[in-house]
Amino acid sequence: MNESANLLFEVGTEELPPKTLFSNSQALSEIIAQNISMHDLTFEGITPYCTPRRLAFVVRDLSFQQKDQSIQKKGPSLDISYDQEGQPTKAAIGFAKSCGTSVEHLSTREYDGINCLFYSKVEKGKSATMLIPKVIEQSLKDLPVTRRMRWGDNKIEFLRPVHWVLLLHGKNVIKANILGVDSSNLSFGHRFHAPKKIVLKNADDYINLLEKKGKVIVSFEKRKQLIIDQTKKLEKELDGMVELQPELLDEITSMVEWPRCLVGKFDKKFLQLPEEVLTYTMQDKQKYFPVKKDDKSLMSFFIFVSNIDARNPSSIVSGNERVIKPRFNDAEFFLLQDQKTTLASRYDSLQGLSFHRKLGNVQNKSKRVASVAKLIANEIGADEKIVMRACELYKCDLLTEMVSEFPGLQGIMGSYYALQDGENESVATAIREHYLPKQAGDGLPSTLPGKSLALAERIDSLVGIFSAEGQPSGIRDPFGLRRASIGLLRIIIECEYDLDLKKLLSFSASLYPKNLKPEKSCQDIINYVLERLRFYYSELEISKDVIDAVLVCQSSNLLEIDRKIRAVSDFKKLKESVSLAAAGKRIRNILKTVETHASIKIDESLLAEKQEKDLFNLLKGLEPEVNTLSSKGKYPEALQKLSTLKIPVDAFFDNVMVMDKDEELRRNRIALLHKLNELFLEIADFSKLQ
Repeated sequence: MNESANLLFEVGTEELPPKTLFSNSQALSEIIAQNISMHDLTFEGITPYCTPRRLAFVVRDLSFQQKDQSIQKKGPSLDISYDQEGQPTKAAIGFAKSCGTSVEHLSTREYDGINCLFYSKVEKGKSATMLIPKVIEQSLKDLPVTRRMRWGDNKIEFLRPVHWVLLLHGKNVIKANILGVDSSNLSFGHRFHAPKKIVLKNADDYINLLEKKGKVIVSFEKRKQLIIDQTKKLEKELDGMVELQPELLDEITSMVEWPRCLVGKFDKKFLQLPEEVLTYTMQDKQKYFPVKKDDKSLMSFFIFVSNIDARNPSSIVSGNERVIKPRFNDAEFFLLQDQKTTLASRYDSLQGLSFHRKLGNVQNKSKRVASVAKLIANEIGADEKIVMRACELYKCDLLTEMVSEFPGLQGIMGSYYALQDGENESVATAIREHYLPKQAGDGLPSTLPGKSLALAERIDSLVGIFSAEGQPSGIRDPFGLRRASIGLLRIIIECEYDLDLKKLLSFSASLYPKNLKPEKSCQDIINYVLERLRFYYSELEISKDVIDAVLVCQSSNLLEIDRKIRAVSDFKKLKESVSLAAAGKRIRNILKTVETHASIKIDESLLAEKQEKDLFNLLKGLEPEVNTLSSKGKYPEALQKLSTLKIPVDAFFDNVMVMDKDEELRRNRIALLHKLNELFLEIADFSKLQ
């Protein structure tokens, strides 16, 4: 008999949220893997599956039972276990009782040369049938989702109401009640093509049986690839091209179980509308793929994904064409209505648009942003007049019909309307760019006014929300401060702006009411933004210890931090870094054990050993050179200078007793190490390097 088999679990539900379907599926499989491992069941791996109506996974080669465990417990020595008459003492009886047995069932064994009582037992491993229901139930509870639903009159909660639970271990049904539903070997196919129950006799039949009999492709990646392949085929037929936006592709893949790509068409007259309006309507409202020409201009076609394999798809196509037409008609109407009023004339009405209950209205915000943007513009060389005009207009499109209906067009419509009103093209571009980057992988603002406004907007939001709401905690970030922080550091670092974050935050804080005490939030914001650097550099494959080594120096200049991290990352690859890291650790460990000696000057007359004299003399010459190079941002060169300390530092630690009995010598040597540590910290804490 096989000792293992594939375990199949599937929970069937109402339609699951498409934007989080894939991430929830991945998270569930990871949690399941952890929880199964905790119960000492062996398995080869886990493959997650998901469709709009189900979350599932297959645990490959899951053992039917835990391995038997040999339990050994050492008791008291024989000397104290029996009295002179050979009767068990209280010590022996107590030990036996704690083991759930009697003294006569204990054995004797030598331990470290002493004969002791021992309790031995082989505990039979529990069956997977007994353990798995609890593992799954706990894993579903541990799934990190922000909102769960209740249905009926019970208190059970899940992403969506549950209709069936399938639980098979090989050919065996594991009986359990999960999320209020009794498990079975039944699944259900496509809601329209194959709605009847499907009986599974073996967990291994799942993928093929669901696809052939149920018209359901349970593999997310397979459905995704089918959509890509079908779209490419339609591209050729249309002589066009489709940009498959990753997030939209994943969302659409999460909405279908049997994907079939079809082509729809709309009236060419709508191509006169701004391209972003058409694209946003198709992608965000309808979940369609726009089709473009080679020159990137839109064609009057769209590709959509149907969940039905119809014999005559023309009715499905015409239905989607009927849906898109009124949306485009609405957009055309909104555009005409908005063009009757200039952006500038909407400025005063921003007073009636609330930004935050504690932070005033949107006009208040735009005035604060203008002050910060002016400061930044002067630092990076942007045209102050352009920046000030952009700050006055950049939120006015929030009051337009178009943005009210299509919120994702904020900034974009403001740019169009600014140009129509005869505003400077640079003003219009800054209005469009201030939202960039919106997400990971987005481009940055291309103009100096755009960068000034984008930075000022994020700084004001960070200061305001931290002051009014405090620091975001956990996975919740309703004000998008993580995204704002990453955008802030990307603009500063990638555009190489020598801006001090602390200075900008302090200035922004001075613009807020004193009762909010915004100045107290500045250091928290700096820490919060710097924490986002860990994610930023992990994407660049820079190791965590390098980031830690630089961040511990507590600079608030992001460009300086970036240059240090890149320099230390390169330096770490050299053999000299190993010696400096070791020296850094020894210095830090010694300094931890003594009171600070920052104020004590090194007395040259107390330098008794040759090695400490050599180190002092080299340090005296290096310090001004390293400080000068660091002040100019020449960190690779400064590290090269520090690397010359390798030999004298090694010699110092090999030959000099730092913690000498003579108090004066000891204090002087500690002061020397403190001076050396300060020089290291000009760039990084080398003790952090692994």
